[in-house]
Amino acid sequence: MKRYYLSEGFSTDFSKTEQAKEQINKYVDEKTKGKITQLVEDVDLQTVMYLINYIYFKGKWEIPLIPKQPRKTNFMLMIKQPFLFR
Repeated sequence: MKRYYLSEGFSTDFSKTEQAKEQINKYVDEKTKGKITQLVEDVDLQTVMYLINYIYFKGKWEIPLIPKQPRKTNFMLMIKQPFLFR
């Protein structure tokens, strides 16, 4: 996977749900340097695989954000995109 997709993988025993959850969360926690600590809340006994995507951005904004001045606004796309629903 690393060679072709520049990604990593590891195996875990999903029948041990709590251990699997902890292993996944620990991995993501380490890779994001503590920015994402609880990505997985629970693991179902029928789980056979997790595909996880996370982004860790380390950089400086050209124009810094002002965290003390948040503003609520609508978030939407101007183009139609397909979404999966259950």
